[in-house]
Amino acid sequence: MDHGPVEHEAKFLLPSPEAGRQAFARVLGARMCPGSLRIRAMHEVYLDTADWTLRRAGLGLRLRWVNGCVRLTLKSAHADPDGLARRFEIEETLPPGVGPDMPGPPPGPRVAAALARLFPPLQVQPILRLRKIRTEAVRAAGGAGTIEVAFDLVRLLDPGPAAGFAELELELRSGDPARFSAFAVAVGRSLRLKPDPRSKLERGLLLAGRPPPVRPRRGDRKLDRGDTFLEAARKHLAVQTERLCWFEPGVRSGVDPEAVHQARIALRRLRAALRVFRAAFDPGAIEALKRDLRWLARELGRVRDLDVARARLREDGRRLPASLRTIAEAADAGLAALRRRARARLLRALDAPRTAGLLDALRARASGGTPCDAPPAALEPVRKAARRRVRRMEKRVRRAADAVSGEPTDAGLHALRIRGKNLRYAHQFFADIEGKRARRAARRVKRLTDALGEHQDALIMERGLRSAAWASAARRERPEAGADLGPLADRYGRLAARLRRAALAAAAAWRTGKR
Repeated sequence: MDHGPVEHEAKFLLPSPEAGRQAFARVLGARMCPGSLRIRAMHEVYLDTADWTLRRAGLGLRLRWVNGCVRLTLKSAHADPDGLARRFEIEETLPPGVGPDMPGPPPGPRVAAALARLFPPLQVQPILRLRKIRTEAVRAAGGAGTIEVAFDLVRLLDPGPAAGFAELELELRSGDPARFSAFAVAVGRSLRLKPDPRSKLERGLLLAGRPPPVRPRRGDRKLDRGDTFLEAARKHLAVQTERLCWFEPGVRSGVDPEAVHQARIALRRLRAALRVFRAAFDPGAIEALKRDLRWLARELGRVRDLDVARARLREDGRRLPASLRTIAEAADAGLAALRRRARARLLRALDAPRTAGLLDALRARASGGTPCDAPPAALEPVRKAARRRVRRMEKRVRRAADAVSGEPTDAGLHALRIRGKNLRYAHQFFADIEGKRARRAARRVKRLTDALGEHQDALIMERGLRSAAWASAARRERPEAGADLGPLADRYGRLAARLRRAALAAAAAWRTGKR
């Protein structure tokens, strides 16, 4: 989404207010900028929808009253695995009389416009109120620039037992983000604390006894040995539909690329479930469902494939010689432009009536009783039907593995990977009733599909770098670098050849039953 500046920060949860005061003084030391010390009282209200759309999108919305001013802030809630946060924010000042009279549309024209570009109309409401006493000052940090050091004493205002916490926050005001990260890690070591990526909202909700919802998991609806084949199918369709809906706001916001990845996995598992459990449904009744799932998976796949390619270029770029590094940077800039177009197309797809109809159809298929015209296989015990279905899928994977062992082609390896993934999903679908045997089989197939996937990723990189689309995008974004991506494509071609041999070895190992 379009946003304002990115802020770099690190937060440390402190054991007590006294420990917080000591840590604040210790971090500032003798480097406090003259005249920068101030103490302020703040009243904050966090907002979200009833179904937590903003949280699921990786966003936080906050109203803050301080010194007679009302500030509305929309910021990303995503943090890196190292605990350091790199968040964007959009902030605007509201009229003094604004209060949290909710539910209602988001206050503030700038924030409302940003959200309206991504989501259907939202109705937000207060989810947490707190009062904060902030002591802050600016510290000079040498090569790290200037850093704002803040010590917050936070008290919840919501009904319930009085609760609060103390927090030390570092925020980069000017300077190099990499040096700031190193400084924040050094501060953590000196305080014997690790950066804590959780927001005040998350901490406050936990203290208030209202933990925010978590995303649905595969095992939320376990199979029972007494289930029919149709009941098992509906459980899997239900949980993957819930996962797809959970990640949709994150796909829309674009805060964390992992949302696109997880939504794509949910779609893959939905498509696999329709294959595995196809005997439980009337074929004509699910044909339109399969077409719509394939369409939406294609739209998500365009964005995800570009995310993977860019991540690969950035990771490999650190090890490339200088001549190829310039080419990789030009290619990355071109892929970023292609991704923007693919993302715009994906947002249009999410807004299309076809997507709403797909989700309604999935929910309907995942609920309800047993229809009077259900196929006979739908009423079979799931354990009996599952074993028969898995045996058939294993035969298909074995035939595909035999084909690549005799005359290996890239298309044959890709077909083997798809069939292997479907088999792995089937083993996972039935693990609740088949136990360790199914889990071992799933792990064994995963070793095969992982090797095939690495080969496919390298092949996509080679073909993309040789394509006119990638070259023209790189030329538009970095004309000074030229458009010859061939040398980099040659490198990925050699990598694909090595990984092809590894993929063939993995296929042979699966066929012979070797670990």
